[in-house]
Amino acid sequence: MVEYSSRYFQNSTLLTNGLSVSRSHPHLSHFELTILHILLDIWICLSNGSQLINILLTPALRCRPRNILVVNICFIELVIGLFVCPLYTDSLLVTNWRHIVPLCISFEAVFYAQTCVSTLAVLVLLVDRFYYLLSPRTLGLTWRWAVTTLLVILPWFIGLSLVCPLVVYGSTAGLNKDTRSCQVIWRTKYQTTTVFISFFLPAFLILTLATISVIAYVILSILDKRQPSVVSTDCHQEKRDSLCVILLASLASVALQFPYFILALIDIFCEDGGRRSCDTSESVWSQVMLANIIKSGVLPLVWLAYSDIRRGFMCYYRRSRPFSSVPSSEEEIVYRSKSTIL
Repeated sequence: MVEYSSRYFQNSTLLTNGLSVSRSHPHLSHFELTILHILLDIWICLSNGSQLINILLTPALRCRPRNILVVNICFIELVIGLFVCPLYTDSLLVTNWRHIVPLCISFEAVFYAQTCVSTLAVLVLLVDRFYYLLSPRTLGLTWRWAVTTLLVILPWFIGLSLVCPLVVYGSTAGLNKDTRSCQVIWRTKYQTTTVFISFFLPAFLILTLATISVIAYVILSILDKRQPSVVSTDCHQEKRDSLCVILLASLASVALQFPYFILALIDIFCEDGGRRSCDTSESVWSQVMLANIIKSGVLPLVWLAYSDIRRGFMCYYRRSRPFSSVPSSEEEIVYRSKSTIL
Protein backbone atom coordinates (compact mmCIF):
# COMPACT_ATOMS: atom_id res chain seq x y z
CA MET A 1 0.00 0.00 0.00
CA VAL A 2 1.24 3.46 -0.89
CA GLU A 3 2.50 5.54 2.05
CA TYR A 4 1.10 9.05 2.43
CA SER A 5 2.31 11.97 4.46
CA SER A 6 0.20 12.36 7.61
CA ARG A 7 0.12 16.09 6.99
CA TYR A 8 -2.24 15.62 4.06
CA PHE A 9 -3.63 12.09 4.41
CA GLN A 10 -4.89 9.93 7.26
CA ASN A 11 -6.73 6.67 7.87
CA SER A 12 -10.48 6.62 8.12
CA THR A 13 -11.70 5.31 11.46
CA LEU A 14 -14.86 3.85 9.92
CA LEU A 15 -13.43 0.41 9.22
CA THR A 16 -9.78 0.22 10.28
CA ASN A 17 -10.14 1.01 13.99
CA GLY A 18 -13.44 -0.77 14.35
CA LEU A 19 -12.09 -4.00 12.87
CA SER A 20 -8.54 -4.17 14.23
CA VAL A 21 -8.55 -7.11 16.62
CA SER A 22 -5.93 -9.03 18.53
CA ARG A 23 -4.53 -12.14 16.93
CA SER A 24 -5.39 -14.29 19.95
CA HIS A 25 -8.94 -15.65 19.61
CA PRO A 26 -9.97 -13.06 16.99
CA HIS A 27 -13.42 -14.54 16.36
CA LEU A 28 -14.24 -14.70 20.06
CA SER A 29 -13.43 -11.01 20.57
CA HIS A 30 -16.16 -9.90 18.19
CA PHE A 31 -18.64 -12.80 18.47
CA GLU A 32 -21.10 -11.09 20.85
CA LEU A 33 -20.94 -7.84 18.89
CA THR A 34 -21.55 -9.72 15.64
CA ILE A 35 -24.67 -11.41 17.02
CA LEU A 36 -25.95 -8.05 18.25
CA HIS A 37 -25.39 -6.50 14.82
CA ILE A 38 -27.24 -9.35 13.11
CA LEU A 39 -30.25 -8.95 15.41
CA LEU A 40 -30.14 -5.18 14.96
CA ASP A 41 -29.98 -5.53 11.18
CA ILE A 42 -33.07 -7.77 11.20
CA TRP A 43 -34.92 -5.26 13.40
CA ILE A 44 -33.99 -2.32 11.14
CA CYS A 45 -35.32 -4.10 8.05
CA LEU A 46 -38.50 -5.33 9.75
CA SER A 47 -39.37 -2.09 11.54
CA ASN A 48 -38.79 0.21 8.56
CA GLY A 49 -40.38 -2.26 6.17
CA SER A 50 -43.49 -2.61 8.34
CA GLN A 51 -43.85 1.17 8.48
CA LEU A 52 -43.65 1.33 4.68
CA ILE A 53 -46.30 -1.38 4.33
CA ASN A 54 -48.52 0.22 6.97
CA ILE A 55 -48.46 3.68 5.36
CA LEU A 56 -48.48 2.75 1.67
CA LEU A 57 -51.22 0.12 1.94
CA THR A 58 -53.53 2.15 4.17
CA PRO A 59 -55.58 4.68 2.13
CA ALA A 60 -56.04 7.11 5.02
CA LEU A 61 -52.29 7.18 5.70
CA ARG A 62 -50.86 7.46 2.19
CA CYS A 63 -53.25 10.36 1.47
CA ARG A 64 -51.47 12.48 4.08
CA PRO A 65 -48.45 14.33 2.64
CA ARG A 66 -46.59 14.34 5.97
CA ASN A 67 -46.69 10.52 6.00
CA ILE A 68 -44.91 10.50 2.64
CA LEU A 69 -42.02 12.27 4.37
CA VAL A 70 -42.01 9.42 6.90
CA VAL A 71 -41.93 6.91 4.02
CA ASN A 72 -38.93 8.75 2.58
CA ILE A 73 -37.02 8.45 5.87
CA CYS A 74 -37.88 4.74 6.14
CA PHE A 75 -36.44 4.15 2.67
CA ILE A 76 -33.26 6.00 3.65
CA GLU A 77 -32.87 3.99 6.85
CA LEU A 78 -33.26 0.74 4.91
CA VAL A 79 -29.90 1.57 3.30
CA ILE A 80 -28.35 0.89 6.71
CA GLY A 81 -30.22 -2.39 7.08
CA LEU A 82 -29.59 -3.65 3.55
CA PHE A 83 -26.03 -2.44 2.87
CA VAL A 84 -24.07 -0.76 5.68
CA CYS A 85 -24.92 -3.02 8.60
CA PRO A 86 -24.55 -6.37 6.71
CA LEU A 87 -21.18 -5.36 5.27
CA TYR A 88 -19.91 -4.09 8.61
CA THR A 89 -21.17 -7.22 10.38
CA ASP A 90 -19.47 -9.46 7.83
CA SER A 91 -16.17 -7.71 8.51
CA LEU A 92 -16.69 -8.17 12.25
CA LEU A 93 -17.41 -11.85 11.75
CA VAL A 94 -14.31 -12.70 9.70
CA THR A 95 -12.14 -9.95 11.32
CA ASN A 96 -10.79 -8.82 7.95
CA TRP A 97 -11.89 -7.40 4.61
CA ARG A 98 -12.63 -10.20 2.14
CA HIS A 99 -14.30 -8.13 -0.57
CA ILE A 100 -12.90 -6.05 -3.41
CA VAL A 101 -11.30 -2.70 -2.58
CA PRO A 102 -13.83 -0.56 -4.56
CA LEU A 103 -16.58 -1.96 -2.31
CA CYS A 104 -14.63 -0.65 0.68
CA ILE A 105 -14.63 2.94 -0.50
CA SER A 106 -18.25 2.51 -1.62
CA PHE A 107 -19.03 1.57 1.98
CA GLU A 108 -17.39 4.78 3.15
CA ALA A 109 -19.28 6.89 0.61
CA VAL A 110 -22.65 5.25 1.35
CA PHE A 111 -22.17 5.64 5.11
CA TYR A 112 -21.54 9.39 4.98
CA ALA A 113 -24.09 10.00 2.21
CA GLN A 114 -26.77 8.07 4.09
CA THR A 115 -26.02 10.02 7.27
CA CYS A 116 -26.34 13.32 5.43
CA VAL A 117 -29.50 12.39 3.51
CA SER A 118 -31.14 10.87 6.61
CA THR A 119 -30.38 13.86 8.84
CA LEU A 120 -31.59 16.28 6.17
CA ALA A 121 -34.76 14.20 5.68
CA VAL A 122 -35.49 14.48 9.40
CA LEU A 123 -34.81 18.21 9.13
CA VAL A 124 -37.32 18.74 6.31
CA LEU A 125 -39.89 16.70 8.25
CA LEU A 126 -39.38 19.06 11.18
CA VAL A 127 -39.76 22.04 8.83
CA ASP A 128 -43.05 20.61 7.58
CA ARG A 129 -44.34 20.00 11.12
CA PHE A 130 -43.17 23.44 12.29
CA TYR A 131 -45.08 25.05 9.44
CA TYR A 132 -48.16 23.04 10.44
CA LEU A 133 -47.88 24.28 14.03
CA LEU A 134 -47.92 27.87 12.77
CA SER A 135 -50.48 27.55 9.98
CA PRO A 136 -52.44 24.28 9.86
CA ARG A 137 -54.72 25.02 6.89
CA THR A 138 -52.93 27.54 4.68
CA LEU A 139 -51.95 25.45 1.65
CA GLY A 140 -54.46 23.85 -0.68
CA LEU A 141 -54.20 20.22 -1.68
CA THR A 142 -52.31 20.80 -4.95
CA TRP A 143 -49.71 23.10 -3.41
CA ARG A 144 -49.42 20.82 -0.37
CA TRP A 145 -48.40 17.85 -2.52
CA ALA A 146 -46.05 20.02 -4.60
CA VAL A 147 -44.24 21.16 -1.45
CA THR A 148 -44.11 17.59 -0.14
CA THR A 149 -42.56 16.36 -3.40
CA LEU A 150 -39.91 19.06 -3.11
CA LEU A 151 -39.22 18.10 0.53
CA VAL A 152 -38.77 14.45 -0.49
CA ILE A 153 -36.31 15.22 -3.30
CA LEU A 154 -34.33 17.95 -1.53
CA PRO A 155 -32.44 15.76 1.05
CA TRP A 156 -31.37 13.27 -1.63
CA PHE A 157 -30.19 15.98 -4.01
CA ILE A 158 -28.31 18.03 -1.41
CA GLY A 159 -26.82 15.06 0.45
CA LEU A 160 -25.58 13.15 -2.60
CA SER A 161 -24.33 16.23 -4.44
CA LEU A 162 -22.29 17.40 -1.42
CA VAL A 163 -20.92 14.17 0.06
CA CYS A 164 -20.17 12.02 -2.99
CA PRO A 165 -17.74 14.49 -4.64
CA LEU A 166 -15.91 14.91 -1.33
CA VAL A 167 -15.42 11.14 -1.01
CA VAL A 168 -14.40 10.71 -4.66
CA TYR A 169 -11.83 13.53 -4.72
CA GLY A 170 -10.72 13.42 -1.09
CA SER A 171 -10.09 9.74 -0.41
CA THR A 172 -8.53 6.59 -1.77
CA ALA A 173 -8.61 2.98 -0.59
CA GLY A 174 -6.19 0.08 -0.32
CA LEU A 175 -5.81 -3.31 1.33
CA ASN A 176 -3.39 -3.59 4.25
CA LYS A 177 -1.72 -6.98 3.69
CA ASP A 178 -0.53 -7.24 7.32
CA THR A 179 -3.92 -6.80 9.00
CA ARG A 180 -6.06 -7.82 6.00
CA SER A 181 -8.15 -4.72 6.59
CA CYS A 182 -9.38 -2.21 4.06
CA GLN A 183 -7.95 1.23 4.74
CA VAL A 184 -9.54 4.37 3.35
CA ILE A 185 -7.01 7.19 3.21
CA TRP A 186 -8.45 10.70 3.38
CA ARG A 187 -7.13 14.16 2.71
CA THR A 188 -7.56 15.81 6.09
CA LYS A 189 -9.48 18.86 4.88
CA TYR A 190 -11.84 16.72 2.80
CA GLN A 191 -12.62 14.38 5.68
CA THR A 192 -13.22 17.26 8.09
CA THR A 193 -15.58 18.90 5.59
CA THR A 194 -17.41 15.60 5.03
CA VAL A 195 -17.98 15.08 8.75
CA PHE A 196 -19.28 18.62 9.21
CA ILE A 197 -21.56 18.54 6.16
CA SER A 198 -22.93 15.05 6.72
CA PHE A 199 -23.82 15.47 10.40
CA PHE A 200 -22.84 18.55 12.40
CA LEU A 201 -24.43 21.19 10.16
CA PRO A 202 -27.84 19.49 9.72
CA ALA A 203 -27.81 18.39 13.38
CA PHE A 204 -27.33 22.02 14.48
CA LEU A 205 -30.28 23.06 12.29
CA ILE A 206 -32.42 20.24 13.73
CA LEU A 207 -31.74 21.27 17.32
CA THR A 208 -32.36 24.93 16.51
CA LEU A 209 -35.66 24.20 14.79
CA ALA A 210 -36.76 21.83 17.58
CA THR A 211 -36.13 24.55 20.16
CA ILE A 212 -38.05 27.13 18.14
CA SER A 213 -40.92 24.65 17.66
CA VAL A 214 -41.27 24.09 21.40
CA ILE A 215 -41.30 27.84 22.05
CA ALA A 216 -43.86 28.40 19.29
CA TYR A 217 -46.10 25.60 20.58
CA VAL A 218 -46.08 26.99 24.11
CA ILE A 219 -46.90 30.51 22.91
CA LEU A 220 -49.70 29.31 20.62
CA SER A 221 -51.15 27.14 23.39
CA ILE A 222 -51.26 30.13 25.76
CA LEU A 223 -52.95 32.25 23.07
CA ASP A 224 -55.52 29.52 22.37
CA LYS A 225 -56.47 29.39 26.05
CA ARG A 226 -56.93 33.15 26.22
CA GLN A 227 -58.76 33.38 22.89
CA PRO A 228 -60.59 30.12 22.15
CA SER A 229 -60.50 29.39 18.41
CA VAL A 230 -62.70 27.35 16.11
CA VAL A 231 -59.90 24.87 15.43
CA SER A 232 -61.16 21.29 15.68
CA THR A 233 -60.12 18.74 18.28
CA ASP A 234 -58.42 16.69 15.54
CA CYS A 235 -56.25 19.71 14.69
CA HIS A 236 -55.19 20.10 18.34
CA GLN A 237 -54.35 16.37 18.46
CA GLU A 238 -52.31 16.69 15.28
CA LYS A 239 -50.37 19.59 16.77
CA ARG A 240 -49.56 17.55 19.88
CA ASP A 241 -48.50 14.63 17.72
CA SER A 242 -46.34 16.93 15.59
CA LEU A 243 -44.56 18.38 18.61
CA CYS A 244 -43.94 14.89 20.00
CA VAL A 245 -42.49 13.74 16.66
CA ILE A 246 -40.29 16.85 16.45
CA LEU A 247 -38.80 16.18 19.88
CA LEU A 248 -38.36 12.41 19.51
CA ALA A 249 -36.99 12.56 15.96
CA SER A 250 -34.54 15.30 16.94
CA LEU A 251 -33.34 13.34 19.95
CA ALA A 252 -32.92 10.06 18.06
CA SER A 253 -31.28 11.58 15.00
CA VAL A 254 -28.80 13.78 16.87
CA ALA A 255 -28.05 12.01 20.16
CA LEU A 256 -27.41 8.53 18.71
CA GLN A 257 -25.11 9.78 15.94
CA PHE A 258 -23.26 12.42 17.94
CA PRO A 259 -20.81 10.07 19.79
CA TYR A 260 -19.42 8.59 16.58
CA PHE A 261 -18.97 11.87 14.75
CA ILE A 262 -17.45 13.75 17.68
CA LEU A 263 -14.90 10.95 18.13
CA ALA A 264 -14.22 10.95 14.40
CA LEU A 265 -13.62 14.69 14.52
CA ILE A 266 -11.28 14.37 17.51
CA ASP A 267 -9.40 11.61 15.72
CA ILE A 268 -9.00 13.78 12.62
CA PHE A 269 -7.50 16.65 14.61
CA CYS A 270 -5.24 14.30 16.56
CA GLU A 271 -3.79 12.68 13.45
CA ASP A 272 -3.47 16.01 11.67
CA GLY A 273 -1.44 17.36 14.58
CA GLY A 274 0.64 14.20 14.92
CA ARG A 275 -0.62 13.55 18.45
CA ARG A 276 -1.43 9.96 19.38
CA SER A 277 -2.30 10.56 23.05
CA CYS A 278 -6.00 10.89 22.23
CA ASP A 279 -6.27 7.55 20.42
CA THR A 280 -9.63 5.89 21.04
CA SER A 281 -9.76 2.20 21.87
CA GLU A 282 -11.29 -0.37 19.57
CA SER A 283 -14.10 -1.14 22.03
CA VAL A 284 -15.16 2.51 22.16
CA TRP A 285 -15.27 2.73 18.36
CA SER A 286 -17.40 -0.41 18.27
CA GLN A 287 -19.84 1.03 20.81
CA VAL A 288 -20.28 4.39 19.10
CA MET A 289 -20.67 2.71 15.72
CA LEU A 290 -23.34 0.48 17.26
CA ALA A 291 -25.17 3.51 18.67
CA ASN A 292 -24.99 5.14 15.25
CA ILE A 293 -26.62 2.11 13.60
CA ILE A 294 -29.26 1.82 16.35
CA LYS A 295 -30.65 5.14 15.16
CA SER A 296 -32.09 3.41 12.08
CA GLY A 297 -33.99 1.02 14.36
CA VAL A 298 -35.28 3.73 16.69
CA LEU A 299 -36.78 6.12 14.12
CA PRO A 300 -39.56 3.68 13.06
CA LEU A 301 -40.72 3.70 16.69
CA VAL A 302 -40.78 7.51 16.67
CA TRP A 303 -43.43 7.55 13.92
CA LEU A 304 -45.79 5.70 16.26
CA ALA A 305 -46.21 9.05 18.03
CA TYR A 306 -48.66 9.82 15.21
CA SER A 307 -52.03 8.53 16.38
CA ASP A 308 -53.18 7.65 12.85
CA ILE A 309 -50.09 5.51 12.21
CA ARG A 310 -50.73 3.68 15.48
CA ARG A 311 -54.33 3.08 14.41
CA GLY A 312 -53.07 1.77 11.09
CA PHE A 313 -51.03 -0.91 12.86
CA MET A 314 -54.03 -1.79 15.01
CA CYS A 315 -56.17 -2.20 11.90
CA TYR A 316 -53.73 -4.66 10.37
CA TYR A 317 -53.41 -6.48 13.67
CA ARG A 318 -57.18 -6.96 13.90
CA ARG A 319 -57.38 -8.09 10.29
CA SER A 320 -54.58 -10.61 10.83
CA ARG A 321 -56.53 -12.40 13.58
CA PRO A 322 -58.78 -15.35 12.68
CA PHE A 323 -62.35 -14.43 11.61
CA SER A 324 -61.37 -10.76 11.34
CA SER A 325 -61.03 -10.25 7.60
CA VAL A 326 -63.28 -7.16 7.68
CA PRO A 327 -62.99 -4.02 9.85
CA SER A 328 -64.30 -4.71 13.33
CA SER A 329 -66.05 -1.40 13.95
CA GLU A 330 -67.65 1.55 12.21
CA GLU A 331 -64.81 3.79 13.43
CA GLU A 332 -62.24 1.60 11.66
CA ILE A 333 -64.22 1.77 8.39
CA VAL A 334 -64.29 5.57 8.59
CA TYR A 335 -60.57 5.66 9.41
CA ARG A 336 -59.56 3.50 6.45
CA SER A 337 -61.53 5.61 3.97
CA LYS A 338 -60.91 9.08 5.41
CA SER A 339 -58.68 11.55 3.53
CA THR A 340 -57.03 14.69 4.86
CA ILE A 341 -54.42 17.20 3.66
CA LEU A 342 -52.43 17.30 6.93
